[in-house]
Amino acid sequence: MNIAASQGQILLRLLAALRTHWRSDPGLPRRIQTLLVSRRAFGSRDRRLYRELIYTAVRHLPLIEPLLDERPEDALRTLAWLATETPATLAFREHFAQQPAPAFSPREQLPPWFERHAPEIFVLAEAITQLTRPPLWLRLQTADAAGVTAELARAGIATRPHPHLSHALAVLDETDLTPLASYRAGTFEIQDAGSQAILELAGPTGCNWLDACAGAGGKTLQLARMLGRNGLIDAHDVRPAALRELRQRAKRAGVACDEQAHSPNGAGWARLRTLDSHPS
Repeated sequence: MNIAASQGQILLRLLAALRTHWRSDPGLPRRIQTLLVSRRAFGSRDRRLYRELIYTAVRHLPLIEPLLDERPEDALRTLAWLATETPATLAFREHFAQQPAPAFSPREQLPPWFERHAPEIFVLAEAITQLTRPPLWLRLQTADAAGVTAELARAGIATRPHPHLSHALAVLDETDLTPLASYRAGTFEIQDAGSQAILELAGPTGCNWLDACAGAGGKTLQLARMLGRNGLIDAHDVRPAALRELRQRAKRAGVACDEQAHSPNGAGWARLRTLDSHPS
């Protein structure tokens, strides 16, 4: 059995392990990550391969799930066609995507009950977009955008700007950004473009803000930068671990963050003072 064929068998076992959870588990991304990390034989490229294929299967469940029951080899071939072509998936796609591309209706891959709530999503072009893997988005926290893009280019990482968000940058390659000097210096954060757009559209002003469901603080730190000097933000969340991550991100971004406090129910808060926010 060659490497790609072996990868196919491993993928089928991973999908079987996830199958009872993928329609009901709100923590599915964490479950997928735990499953991949628990396989000691997997290297980083293996994890990138199986993560891409698993999420491709989840995006196309109405198409893939019946094939897993009836024709698992066809499921692998279909996933090979649908998966994004990356260095990690190249060999898998070359091995399994030999037959013509599968014929399917993108509209039929979306939950039919949702059409009455958002009929515009079922327009063909939008349905295709909904089934397409989104890029990784960065939010620049520096006026020196050229310095960030230059470092990314030196690392061989392709990017493109957002057409409407001046501080948003799409990363077109799957790669680990954490070793980059610009990441360690806090000159960019990983934050989805839709999340960035909320505050861009709101145009917040004033000094004192409450982020009542801050999570790990993507929008909290964006708000801190938008408020500029002398801003004050109380970030609250019921998950202490998320607030711990917020404190780490705030430190990297150059935003002063007071110690956390916790209530008896486990909720906590962190106070961000934007006086010391990243000067660039």
